[in-house]
Amino acid sequence: MTIRKKTIYYDGETGIIQNEYDVGISELVVGFKVGSSKYGKSSRFSKVFQMEDPEFKTPTYYKYFYKCLLSLEMITNRLVGFTYEENLNKPLNEKDLTKIFGYSEKTTLRFIETCQEKDIIARIDKNGELYGYLINPLYALNGNKISLETFNKFKTDALVKSIKENRTKVILNQKYLGAGIYCLYNKNENIIYIGKSKDLDGRLSNHLSYHYGWRDEVYRIGIINFENLQDMDLYEIYLIGKHKPKYNKDCKRKSEMNYSLPTKKIDKIIDIKEGCM
Repeated sequence: MTIRKKTIYYDGETGIIQNEYDVGISELVVGFKVGSSKYGKSSRFSKVFQMEDPEFKTPTYYKYFYKCLLSLEMITNRLVGFTYEENLNKPLNEKDLTKIFGYSEKTTLRFIETCQEKDIIARIDKNGELYGYLINPLYALNGNKISLETFNKFKTDALVKSIKENRTKVILNQKYLGAGIYCLYNKNENIIYIGKSKDLDGRLSNHLSYHYGWRDEVYRIGIINFENLQDMDLYEIYLIGKHKPKYNKDCKRKSEMNYSLPTKKIDKIIDIKEGCM
């Protein structure tokens, strides 16, 4: 996928592109000329995206799509609206999108249906309630990070290629994981790598972002948290020597450590396939 900086001006009524500027850099900026909306004809909005053309046959769908991009939540890629009363983002539903588009709810539903058929938008419900409409990161991504849940929802060879080429980080949908040891398991429940970090969130995000050739082998992650960093260092050496993971390059040296330690239970299990604990 080619990532470029592009400023696009489109007509607020028809969605037809009026002008665009394109230069070859690593990010894409989409600007909006909103026509007769409340923002005024001279308004311009910009965010940073990487983007593939959704190739809509209906020109006005580009207008709706561009307006959706104004509401993209970072990392999750949900369409959200910020509520000052509760100080949080809330998912946009069909009625919210209808107000944003300025047309009928029937038109909004047709647009959503078209996007779902093209795998551009997906609706996610949790506990019987709308979690949000998600935009496929292949078409638009607000920033350079993506949640594991969103990645798994839209995972295709094209998206994987895009993430590899642009070194997009895949972020775990977890609360702060802290410091500790992590064990990466394959589908046969064998440990293929053991590591440690004071910042498990950042380290595991790197492992999940295709910076390593064996990323697709990882099915689960086991985490053992430590408050004492010296204990963490000792246990990492001990566990590598005990399990001899195939991707620990210094496995042979550490396997020569001649001592044993009390068994530590796994504090957290993260299922990479589902993106949840």
